[in-house]
Amino acid sequence: MAKNRFVLRYLYHKTKRKFLGEILFQGIVPKQPYEWKGLLPRKLQNTPIIWLTETMMSKGCWLIVNTDYLQRLKLHKLKLKDVKWWIYEGEIPPEALERV
Repeated sequence: MAKNRFVLRYLYHKTKRKFLGEILFQGIVPKQPYEWKGLLPRKLQNTPIIWLTETMMSKGCWLIVNTDYLQRLKLHKLKLKDVKWWIYEGEIPPEALERV
């Protein structure tokens, strides 16, 4: 994992449209990582997380996440060559979210 010396002000989270209303009202709750679990550092492979990205990589229902509302020590940039993914270890409050 990269050290959190520099964190972008905005990251993105992709969700399904059917969950959008609930997420905008309650925020995003971390889940146990099953997909792409092998990309995570060993110490985070069994930790509930939220996947975030620096860019919107495909069509879908995207949310903007304002990182000013997040705890920096729980936000980690993954060291991947072509993909700019981040993970967050806590809940993301609704006030940090904006629909794209």
